This record gives sequence, structure tokens and C-alpha cells, in this order.
Amino acid sequence: MKVKLMLAVVGLSMSLFLGHADAQVAQSIGVTISVQGQVAATNQQKQQRSLQRGGAIYLNDRVITQKDSKVQLRLQDDSIIVVQPLSEFYVSEFSFNKNMPNNNKCVGNIVKGMLIDISGQGDKKNYQLNSPLATISVRGTGFAVKLKTRDNVPLDQSVYVFEGAVRVKNRCESVVGPCESKSIDIGAGQKLNSATINRLGEIIGHKSSGLLEGDLGNKAVTQLGGRVSITCKAR
Repeated sequence: MKVKLMLAVVGLSMSLFLGHADAQVAQSIGVTISVQGQVAATNQQKQQRSLQRGGAIYLNDRVITQKDSKVQLRLQDDSIIVVQPLSEFYVSEFSFNKNMPNNNKCVGNIVKGMLIDISGQGDKKNYQLNSPLATISVRGTGFAVKLKTRDNVPLDQSVYVFEGAVRVKNRCESVVGPCESKSIDIGAGQKLNSATINRLGEIIGHKSSGLLEGDLGNKAVTQLGGRVSITCKAR
């Protein structure tokens, strides 16, 4: 009887501990401000939930959109991220303190598809977006990213900057065959405002007159006081 009682106590203690650990892992980093169509988020415990307007976004949530669906997220630092149809995105690192902007950090990750990212407050040197093909270092920007995949294998990636500047660096550890580490600055103060990275790690800069093809859909983009405003249909 004593052995059974001790096992029960240990089991209860472990459950409470794991529940507390899960609560610590589930760090809220932002909120959903508009949803169109079917959008879901999967946490680190592989639990999936439907995203609704006003719902919380947590660290390492895998935000997944279906065909004809999209979602607009606002992080605690006022960054705006618009995840386009048939896309997957998550934030793996995030910290924000408006009184200590030099310590702020945000690392986003695009797994597939397309998104628009407008950086928020804080020191932009600590803001970046990763993909299997490239790392984008953010410097006070608004930019669009499109990652093409086939059977979950990345093929190529396009980056277009419509406000500020970014540095795009290839990720040789993730590409096919020999690769030379390279980077390119695009956007404000540069001759080029867009770039393409292929699965061999090759980076090609371009001068583009518009956003990436198909990345707006029914979204309106306007310039308000030097800052880009993106409006989505809300559900």
C-alpha cells in the first residue's frame, strides 16, 4: 500500500512539474489581428488549434495557412507579419523590452510559401528571418519573402524590400552541392531592392518595380507617415 501511495505521489508531482514546464515554454509573443480562411497553429507538443482574430501567438507556434487563406500577426514589439496562402512560419527566438531596446531579439523562420514582414521597435541588428536557403538580417524594414518548395524540398527563394534595407546571406550548410558563402545588401541606399537565392546557394540581385508576384492577393498596402500599412480582410 505504501509503495502504491508513493508511486501515486511521484506521478502527481511529475504531472505538476511537466504542466509547469509546458506553461513556461508557452511564451506569448503576439496576437492574431486578422484571419482569412483556414489558419492553424501547432505548438511544440504537436497540439493544433484554429487561429481566430484576437488569439494569442506563442513562441515556436507553427502557423500554417491553407489555400485561399492568410493571417496577419502583430508581435509584442509591433512587428507585423502577414503569412500568405499555403505557407508555414514560426518564431524561434523572441525577447522585447521597450526600456532596453538593445537587448530585443526576434528570429523568424519561413518553412514554405510567402510572407510580408514589417519590423517593429528595438535594435534591428538582432532581427532576422531564416529559411533553409538564406538568412535575412533586418534593418528597419518592410519586405516580402517567397520560398518555393516541392515535396518539402526548398527550390529557390525571392526577397523584395519595399522599406528600409536587409542583408541576405546564403546558408551553405543547407544547400545542394558545393557552395561559397555570400551575402548581398538590398533596399534603401543600395542599387538593388530584390534578390533570388537558388538551391545551390547562388544569390542574384535585381532591381524590381513592384512586390513579389501574387504576394498581396486582396490585401491593400499604403504608405502612412513613412511606414507601410497592410490591411487584410478580417474574419
